[in-house]
Amino acid sequence: MLFLSIFVALLSTAASQSCQNTSPLCGASPGWPLLSMCFDHDYVFASCPEFCGQCTCATDPRGPCYNGGTRGGNPANYNERTCDCNCVGAWTGDLCQYCGLTCVHGTLDSSTCTCSCAPGWDGPTCSDVCADSSTLCGANPGWPTVASCSVDYVAESCHLFCGVCSGGSGVVVTQPTTTTKTTTTPPPCDWQIVFEIRPGVGDWAVDAWGSEHTHTGHFKSPLVDMWDTLGVKRVKVSLFQGAEVRELIFNGVNSDKFSWFSKDRLLTSPWADLPTEPNNFFSIDGETNPDARRTWFISRNYGGCPNDAGWLVVVETGPQGSCEWERVPAGPGVLYSRKSTYVNWTSGGADIGVADRMVISIDTCSP
Repeated sequence: MLFLSIFVALLSTAASQSCQNTSPLCGASPGWPLLSMCFDHDYVFASCPEFCGQCTCATDPRGPCYNGGTRGGNPANYNERTCDCNCVGAWTGDLCQYCGLTCVHGTLDSSTCTCSCAPGWDGPTCSDVCADSSTLCGANPGWPTVASCSVDYVAESCHLFCGVCSGGSGVVVTQPTTTTKTTTTPPPCDWQIVFEIRPGVGDWAVDAWGSEHTHTGHFKSPLVDMWDTLGVKRVKVSLFQGAEVRELIFNGVNSDKFSWFSKDRLLTSPWADLPTEPNNFFSIDGETNPDARRTWFISRNYGGCPNDAGWLVVVETGPQGSCEWERVPAGPGVLYSRKSTYVNWTSGGADIGVADRMVISIDTCSP
């Protein structure tokens, strides 16, 4: 009875408290998978307020998640991340508002975050050569004619035989001896997000970009490591403070995943003086001093910390940075000039912007 009294009291105050599970075991298996454990074990009840129903993520002040995303119920999200959005499919972002899918041989429908593959290509990113996954496709005994493609598991196993990879999107429509495919008009070419720098996550953004893996606190598409095969035409860097506030576009033709970010490839810029002012850095690698690691660095000049000036920098080292101007509570941080020209990083004051994310997108369709 005492435990139930405590439970009721906690429920009455939950609305005023942060809804955070403090353990990754809440709802996990192995772990504490059953709700009954909330009442059988007081340490589960104390560690798992969201899982045990003491509070709900439905009232999270950040609002609802988009595109089918939900808040809460994910053991992998705990402490301050308990109520983060759980995105479905390839949707990403704090509110599942961005499509993180990149179509290798096809076009992206950004409204549904799906790819429409070019003829002969298959898979969620159009990166697989069209093929059958069963030896029964077209075989006798087996599924000898395309009439068999009207059966869902045959069409699923026989993409090549059934003409599923003929281009566009749609459903297989079968006739006695032939197969046709209804298609929709492919969506127009669109920018495809391949990387998102998320300030404060602790992982160096440049390490995530350069390494051949996607396990990082930042968002990284596998396409980053396939750059040389994509036929990249243009690359866009977008800075956000809620909405997009700055945009740079680069020529990506015949580039690799590092070389596109250079002054001689710059096509458009929000800073009027950038094409004509000198630079001591304009590269992704930037300043390699580990005590002052500055990447995606567009710098005008050094001159001792109080005189450093530039346009854009990802400061990787957090509070340990060499100069006071680059010290952020948790790295990385994204700083940029809010002026139409370069800014002094020390004395710039309100002219120095701090982005809440930096997004890199590619275009593989432009002529």
